[in-house]
Amino acid sequence: MGLANLTLSGAATYSWHVLRDYQMTFDVDYSYRGAQTQPQHIGDSGIYRAPAYFLVNSFLTFASPKQHWSATVYAQNLADRRYWLSGGTQATFYGVIPGLPRFVGARLNYTY
Repeated sequence: MGLANLTLSGAATYSWHVLRDYQMTFDVDYSYRGAQTQPQHIGDSGIYRAPAYFLVNSFLTFASPKQHWSATVYAQNLADRRYWLSGGTQATFYGVIPGLPRFVGARLNYTY
């Protein structure tokens, strides 16, 4: 049916106070998807099998809850893994949808 044999995910978050009115929060999460067999046949090569992949994401937030602002830096796909979300046949060729590459960003938040 094209389902992975094993799928795992998890996350851990730790927060602590910095000085008197500031707070730091660190988060890391992961996801694992085992190899995934697709029911389509590709010529003489047999059944397509998407390889397993493991992804790690993380963020670090510095916040001032009393002043209602926070600043965050984050990264998705920290190890810059190359992976496929899915694949399928289109007429005479086989195509795949690649997963997102590493992405690093930042955001500022103000709540009023």
